[in-house]
Amino acid sequence: MFVVDSWPASRDDAGARVTASSDPAVVADVLGSSYDIVVWGRQVPRDWTEHIVNDAPVDDGVAFSGSVDQAILFLRGKAKISQNRRFLSEDVEQTVSLVAALAVARKVRITLRPFRNSFSIPLSSAATLSVFCLYGDGNFRLANHADASPSDMVTLDAYALAFCWRAAQKFASATFSCMSSVCFGLCVEALPDAPALFGA
Repeated sequence: MFVVDSWPASRDDAGARVTASSDPAVVADVLGSSYDIVVWGRQVPRDWTEHIVNDAPVDDGVAFSGSVDQAILFLRGKAKISQNRRFLSEDVEQTVSLVAALAVARKVRITLRPFRNSFSIPLSSAATLSVFCLYGDGNFRLANHADASPSDMVTLDAYALAFCWRAAQKFASATFSCMSSVCFGLCVEALPDAPALFGA
């Protein structure tokens, strides 16, 4: 398995420190402090894109914030995702569990949105760990300032999971682009627990 690392020319230069691999072991790098972004370039079944593009109608998507247990119950029971796209809710559920474990978080925010062309997702300043994924035929870009040129952006392939600690502090925008009739953009954010009102 190949691992690809990308670094700014010097510590003073702008730019993200990125590591990427198709080997699931790269996820362990999320726990270190060497990288701004860790990318797991997953291999998924070929029919995922076919089901996303061809199975009408377009789903409503998911917007949920709450405990990890509540999020999983919501994805299993109340999320409006068509039966032909159940793999989507199952993959999101596994991603939620992975984010919660890596960030040692009890609360998460999930945004799963169907879209055409492109859309930008707001980055939450409260999130400790954010994970992004584009489902379908397209790509995902993180830009570190509003007028970023393509060379200043981190661009990811479809179905890759991109893990980023404190994304809102490092990037100005997160944009999903679709090259087919429909795609889905996912952002799962680990949220800190609310502070206790009274000391123990």
